Amino acid sequence: RTATSAIDLSPADPKAYLKAAQAEADLKNHAQAIRFCKRAAEFAPDEPVAYANTLAYAERADDVRTDAVMWAANNL
Repeated sequence: RTATSAIDLSPADPKAYLKAAQAEADLKNHAQAIRFCKRAAEFAPDEPVAYANTLAYAERADDVRTDAVMWAANNL
């Protein structure tokens, strides 16, 4: 909950979204983690961390979303 609160405080900060993504991934909510990574990439499209993290979270997810993998791979 604390990690997602950072988004409320700084809604345009990509690092807040990446922290929230990590928190969701730790809770095994990989789909939500990927959504947070995509949002982070909207604010910092030139930073590779969001794309690399998306691939890592997709690898751990039970239901791998091909579109998320393609999106991340194409943007890396």
